[in-house]
Amino acid sequence: MDIKQLKKYQKYAISRLEKEFKIACRSGNLNLVEFFIFSKDLPENVNPLVDNCAGLRWACGNNKLEIVKFFLESPKLTQHAKVNINSNEPFRRAAENGNLEIVRYLMSKQEFRDKIEVHEWSDFALRKACA
Repeated sequence: MDIKQLKKYQKYAISRLEKEFKIACRSGNLNLVEFFIFSKDLPENVNPLVDNCAGLRWACGNNKLEIVKFFLESPKLTQHAKVNINSNEPFRRAAENGNLEIVRYLMSKQEFRDKIEVHEWSDFALRKACA
């Protein structure tokens, strides 16, 4: 196997890990989420910011409050959480899927509340939540 093939394989392996990471976030498996981010047994850890913070979006959309709190409160992820707060997408996903507990949690976070555009896209999140 030459270097070019090895890099292609590594890229595939990392993208596979990222897919598994998103599934762990969507299913609410906190142990697995932490494993993908912090494990020393992986060739490379998954960046929690992968795919524009997809893990947080998946957790919000699938009503996985424990995962959402992990992303936004864990001292291990402080620098990552600040980036997540700049997006309206987690709020929109939670609202459109009727995940009221997560909507309330996000709105309780002052730094998040200041960034949320409740009326974005002609009240899209509100209309989806009420549908």
